[in-house]
Amino acid sequence: MNMDFLKAFAAAARHRNITKAALELRTSQPSLSKQLKKLEQTYNVKLLQRSGMGVEPTSDGMEFLTFTESILKQLQMLERRFSKPLNRGRMSRLRVGSGYALSASILPKLLALFERRHPHVEVDLISNTPVVLEQMLVKGTLDIAVNSVSPSAAELIGEP
Repeated sequence: MNMDFLKAFAAAARHRNITKAALELRTSQPSLSKQLKKLEQTYNVKLLQRSGMGVEPTSDGMEFLTFTESILKQLQMLERRFSKPLNRGRMSRLRVGSGYALSASILPKLLALFERRHPHVEVDLISNTPVVLEQMLVKGTLDIAVNSVSPSAAELIGEP
């Protein structure tokens, strides 16, 4: 069992929306969906009911959430009590994908500015074709992609 799976479930249950939960956890929606699916498979129970409006915890999901919140609260207390000051400045990682042209022209300057404003975030820039970048987003190996074409995968959201 992975604590990230419990955090993913708690966020999805709280927001009643996978995309909003992914934003809170700073991960991609496809990656969060995979974590939730693995959690359900691990315990062989349906925890969330998906609908056009988002997600709702099932009755088993509500009971599971009670245990999950208790575990996460204990984990939070443990981290507060025993975390060392060095760990508080931990680096976060942002994995950005882009087409070759944008990766060579516009993005390096923008990402350098981002890194100056957010010194605890390490940015990885990955260049590839739009098709490969979309596959990486769906698999959860990228957090965001800047592309010149709209995504074709139904689980991805594109903004102009």
